[in-house]
Amino acid sequence: MVQLSIPAAAAPPSAAHAAPAAAAASSRGLRAGPQRTHTRCSAVKTAYPPVETTQQLPTDAPTDVVYDAIVIGSGMGGLATASQLAAKGARVLVLEK
Repeated sequence: MVQLSIPAAAAPPSAAHAAPAAAAASSRGLRAGPQRTHTRCSAVKTAYPPVETTQQLPTDAPTDVVYDAIVIGSGMGGLATASQLAAKGARVLVLEK
């Protein structure tokens, strides 16, 4: 559930406040548009995914895996090379930060 709180001071400006800004903008040759106001919102932060779900995930990785090629970097060249090797039947591992 997200809780939002908007302070009363962040209410949109009235027409009386917008008129001087519009007049100043038009005297400089700028278009007068709606005044922008910034509001601060606070939300309740929850962990995603839930901690209960992550604790049930297996964390042991196989250690006896053999690869024909290891490509470091998943840029255009790395992915092109890895796809060509995999298309020819090689077991390829692509590593990226």
